[in-house]
Amino acid sequence: MLQRVILVAEEDSKVRRVMRVNLEHAGLTVYEAARFSHLAYLLLTYPAALVVLSLTLPGLPVLEAEAAGGLGQGWRGIPLLVTSPEASHRVQAARLGAEFLFKPFDPGDLVQRALRLLGLAHYGEGLALADPGGG
Repeated sequence: MLQRVILVAEEDSKVRRVMRVNLEHAGLTVYEAARFSHLAYLLLTYPAALVVLSLTLPGLPVLEAEAAGGLGQGWRGIPLLVTSPEASHRVQAARLGAEFLFKPFDPGDLVQRALRLLGLAHYGEGLALADPGGG
């Protein structure tokens, strides 16, 4: 296990499961949040190395975050991978200093980007994808 904590903030439980299973298969530790308030708690609780954030997450104060130039003290120095089905959210991701991943996404692309943002791109070479169904 790489002992790298990834916080996945995604409102759709099926998408969240695919993210978690594939990131864990890559050897990462994953904690999940379905709402922004839970993500805020996780940020205070775990030493996150990366946050994967859906810009459609309930309770996410994105516009306020942009105006403030960030998402608060808990986010400083943590790489951010933003996901969204809205191509226009690419601009918001850039304003947050984040990398953007368009939904729907390939799970392998998610893992490779996460590993690259963690400085572990070489680790994922040749890594097979996990089966989220458990089979």
